Amino acid sequence: QAEHQRPYCHARCALKHWTRFCTTFDVVWVSDLSLDVQEKYITWRRCELIEQGFRASDGTMKRELAVLKAALREAWKRGHLATVPYIRSLPQPPGRQRFLWHERYRGSWMNAVRRPTCSCSP
Repeated sequence: QAEHQRPYCHARCALKHWTRFCTTFDVVWVSDLSLDVQEKYITWRRCELIEQGFRASDGTMKRELAVLKAALREAWKRGHLATVPYIRSLPQPPGRQRFLWHERYRGSWMNAVRRPTCSCSP
């Protein structure tokens, strides 16, 4: 069940960041989402993540841009938008190589099963 909630949580969190960005930088119309504005979002979001102690990887930026693209495409499919602006993407970052000891894996799995929560505040 936790695995099914993860994509929804990521999308919800990404849209919250986009909403905050649009409010802060007065992006009102979908047509305002130019490539320059998208670059500004990436820069703003990277700075925000680094200030919070995170790495701000290309993978995070790629996912948040993909969420915006999917939301706009869904609005277009439902007839709410006449056109969808081009939303850029970033190159796929290389996969991370991780090693887990058996005890650590078991503990992580048990915690995921016990509490399938979202890290975003409602």
